[in-house]
Amino acid sequence: MINLAAQFCSRPGVDPGWRTILGYHIFLFRASRKFPPLHGLVVQLGAVCRQLIHKYDMERLGRDPLPDDHLGSAPTPGSDGNTKTHEDGEKYKKKYLDFRNELVQNAQELQTAWLYG
Repeated sequence: MINLAAQFCSRPGVDPGWRTILGYHIFLFRASRKFPPLHGLVVQLGAVCRQLIHKYDMERLGRDPLPDDHLGSAPTPGSDGNTKTHEDGEKYKKKYLDFRNELVQNAQELQTAWLYG
């Protein structure tokens, strides 16, 4: 039983969808400026949400292979019999670079939110 709990806790989690709340947070952030106490609460809640997003992104960064590792691997048959193509590698690299840029932007906005919240 302890082994099962340890395995469950050591697995990196899947992002449960915290990123989807950012649009709503931005709306509340703009709408609450007229009410300073409420605005401060909105900023702090936004920081908490960004902190969770950052946590899951860092777990993903540690779990996913780097683009060079993905591109440099020899073509091997997948489970369905298909082989990796160069286009798949380029798509993965583009997704990885987008993810990295979002991670950096979120970290900067997180620091700002904790500073001004």
